Amino acid sequence: MKYINKYRFRYNIFSLMDKGVFTAMDVAWELNLSIRHVRRLLSKFKNNQKKVSTFVPPSRSSAWNRVDQDIINEVVRLKKEKPSRSNQLIVECVENKLLKKISGSAVRRILISNDCYEKVKREKRVFQNLEENITHSGQMVQFDVCEGAWLKGCRRVYLIAFMDAYSRYVVSWKWVKTNSAWNNILVLRSVAGKYGLPELFYTDNASFYKVIRHNQSIYQKHKPEDQYETTIQRIIIELGSVMVNHKPYEPQGKGRIERFFRFMQDRFITEHTARNLDELNNQFEVWVKWYNAKHVIRTIGCVPKDRFNPKGFKPVAKDLSLEKVFSYHFTRKVDKYNSFSIEGESYTIDPQNCKYFNGCLSARTIQVYVSPETVVVYYQDNRIQKFKRAKKSHN
Repeated sequence: MKYINKYRFRYNIFSLMDKGVFTAMDVAWELNLSIRHVRRLLSKFKNNQKKVSTFVPPSRSSAWNRVDQDIINEVVRLKKEKPSRSNQLIVECVENKLLKKISGSAVRRILISNDCYEKVKREKRVFQNLEENITHSGQMVQFDVCEGAWLKGCRRVYLIAFMDAYSRYVVSWKWVKTNSAWNNILVLRSVAGKYGLPELFYTDNASFYKVIRHNQSIYQKHKPEDQYETTIQRIIIELGSVMVNHKPYEPQGKGRIERFFRFMQDRFITEHTARNLDELNNQFEVWVKWYNAKHVIRTIGCVPKDRFNPKGFKPVAKDLSLEKVFSYHFTRKVDKYNSFSIEGESYTIDPQNCKYFNGCLSARTIQVYVSPETVVVYYQDNRIQKFKRAKKSHN
């Protein structure tokens, strides 16, 4: 059985319609077309001198983005020559050699069609469910930094946030222009001052959370077995808590605060109207209060405020000097003018403040506790003098 040539069939139908045998409605019903389309085809049929070619569609032209054969051959050759080459590397090699542009997705399609593509096999892992081990507020606080070009006039702004892992309650936060160690210390101090200390601080592997360089300096030879602490590590230890860093390249470890950042970008960033950093912090304060008190967390089935219990945090020891703890520690030797210098700034100790040491600390080693605003001098656990800094740093 032969198939009907639909183009010849349409030619015969429209020829009869042109002679008045069929009406437009009859042809529309026969060909399953609209009457409007039938009339359009009849007009085209007459303008084309009533030829069969009227109903034959034009041949397809080659795709506008078709890849040249020389590019295909070069892509396949590069991959077979060295199977470990990535798609992006092949793109760069092709552009350098043939001076022709090609995308990474096009390279992938070429490799698949030529049986040269191997999908990277990722090791499947089973992650531990922390919900089973975290039983109360204050057991773990996750903290991290989220950044983006989210404020007009600022290249980047950074949100430093601390979240109680049990309740998902945001205990402290601050929007800043620089993600410095000192700004992280300020937010950490607000947590300790308002709620106290959790049993565990959990964060990533940023350089001011953890020493990540070993044996890379010509001045110091750090060995992997050596233990060096950052200022934030030292502060948390002196406060009486513990800080743990998740494994490198595994942000799933602090997935709760990462999920909060994603939600914040979707809900707050797209809606805020702040024109400067102060307005951004003010608007975010209102939003965080809503988040803690009104937003139902799907995984726990309630709002963070209903699950948060501040009594789970232990209080900071009363005999602890927070002025010393939350600062940068230095030692300096006092010169013959009763002066010393910190980061290019010179300070002269008033003899009246060290009368118990004959008014002079020359040639003695002092302890200096530095913040961006102040410099405090101690000698043998005696507070000698406090200076205001003319030039701020660390912020």
